[in-house]
Amino acid sequence: MKATNNVVAIQTSGKNQRVFLLGALVTLWLLAFCAPLNAQLPNYKLCYTQVVGLPITNPNQPPTIDGVVTNDPGWHQAFRYVFNNGTPSSNAVQGIRDNSFLYMSVEVNNDATYDNSDMFILTLSPAHGANAADDRRLHIYPNNTGVQKGVGSAPRQVDYWVNSSTWNTPTATSPLPAGTDIKVSNSGAPDSGNVTWVIEIKLPLAAYNIPATGNFGLFFDIMAVNGNTATVTENFWPNESGNSIGVFTDTNTPAEATWGNGTQDPAATCFGVFLNPGNSTDITSNHSQTQIDAVSVPNSNIFTATPHNTSVDRNGNPIAATGVTVKFSIANFGLASNWTPIPTAPNPVGPQTIAAGGTGSFSSTAWNITDPALIANYKAHPDQCILVEMDSTSPGVTFVNKSVKRNMWVQTASEVVKPAQIDAKGFGAPPTGQAEQLFDLVLSKRQEVIQRNPDNANATTGTKNRIFSRLTWIANGCRHTGRFVQIQKQKYEICEDAGAFGSIVEHTGAEAVGDWITGLEGKGVNKVGNLKNVFRVSVPKDGVADLTTKFQPIEGPVKKDCFKKSPGGAMILLFGIFVVGIKIYRPRKRKNSSPVV
Repeated sequence: MKATNNVVAIQTSGKNQRVFLLGALVTLWLLAFCAPLNAQLPNYKLCYTQVVGLPITNPNQPPTIDGVVTNDPGWHQAFRYVFNNGTPSSNAVQGIRDNSFLYMSVEVNNDATYDNSDMFILTLSPAHGANAADDRRLHIYPNNTGVQKGVGSAPRQVDYWVNSSTWNTPTATSPLPAGTDIKVSNSGAPDSGNVTWVIEIKLPLAAYNIPATGNFGLFFDIMAVNGNTATVTENFWPNESGNSIGVFTDTNTPAEATWGNGTQDPAATCFGVFLNPGNSTDITSNHSQTQIDAVSVPNSNIFTATPHNTSVDRNGNPIAATGVTVKFSIANFGLASNWTPIPTAPNPVGPQTIAAGGTGSFSSTAWNITDPALIANYKAHPDQCILVEMDSTSPGVTFVNKSVKRNMWVQTASEVVKPAQIDAKGFGAPPTGQAEQLFDLVLSKRQEVIQRNPDNANATTGTKNRIFSRLTWIANGCRHTGRFVQIQKQKYEICEDAGAFGSIVEHTGAEAVGDWITGLEGKGVNKVGNLKNVFRVSVPKDGVADLTTKFQPIEGPVKKDCFKKSPGGAMILLFGIFVVGIKIYRPRKRKNSSPVV
């Protein structure tokens, strides 16, 4: 087969990066042949895990497809594969999924120009190489030459093919499956020589036939064109696939045997760097692991993240992860949309190498809280949430999950009063005609009685028959949008998922807790009709609403008309379903006048 083209590869730059020169007229002879399909490279695998913006009760908070990745909680715990373009700000691809869609983002930094030929290639093999007719390929052209695009812009062009046995010969493209959504944005002056562009992709699982279990074939390639020098820099995954691309991208997709694997299988094991959301020692502070000190003068707060590295090479051998960085951020407990980086330098911490099969240790420098406004905020909101985000300045690093949020504190009391905050910053404008945002909070609680070692005396107190009771209390939030859908001729307002926060309260006493008295109050909080568990909160646009949550255990038979004290103590394990909380260290006086934490 004879082909004529005006692009020729002139050099290799790095193991997963190539530079091409445009402009030379070259005649090439390409050998076309049919080869049997092979399974993809087994040790290159990326896990599309379930979105976990709000674990436990509210797991479905997917990314917003608008061409903006920064500060979008939908990408929390997504996989992230990091390329490198010669600067500390690396190009990256990440992915996550919910029950209906596969999501991917592409971040390109320090490109020279916006160009019609900037391109992202994505291929999928639902049958893992066994059915060429079901293979899919997308070529996404995000930019227009010299044009700066705002949030939520459409890409310049998207081409879509089905059937890998024919797509490397000139064929007509297919229409995109219904439900596909692709948005882009870019930033930086067009002629600055330092621009950034982002693609966000939403693919319906059913329409693309993505299997629920096992693997599917996966390959992607970023091609960033410099229109000033007629060159293009390329980042591709897996590494072995790159040398298969010839001169025409439309007719030279790499052979499937060189692709890697994707999976949405919950039972799948993927390799790379990760933090374990369920491990309380992976993110800690220097104050009993779960506290912040804003009272002592001077105070000192140090945060530590301990990521694990299970990265392997193409043969399955453990390898080091280099250039890893960790960023620490903080937010008030509640429905948080605003995350503030810990004001210490450096933040992010690193870069650092994590040994093959080992763990890293990233600690912030000491944070002494002296700002009166911060001290006042932390006294008013003593329970805080910590977010850890990982990245790398080196090529070829895979993050199984790029971020983890944790929220836990421990406290003993018979009655607990805790502040929470509804933060309206970061949401869209209120519905037309409304000056304030309206949030609905749907409350749920579950009570349990747990009896532990009833016949064994406590070695410290000498007491017997201690009964443990537990309350799980959750507030799920959504924001009124003023937009409606009609289902079976019934009109419903769309209430946008806004997050959740909650508490687990454990009580130790001689009797089981018959009931828990709970309360939620604050300015702008009102019950919705006769519903006992639904509250509506009015919050100024870009403002906050401060709420108070109350929990009190009632031992023995329940008397609904009283709010009596419980003789036992309650160990409070309050955790934000959204994140990790860290309690402010605040000395308290007991009868013996000794301060407690």
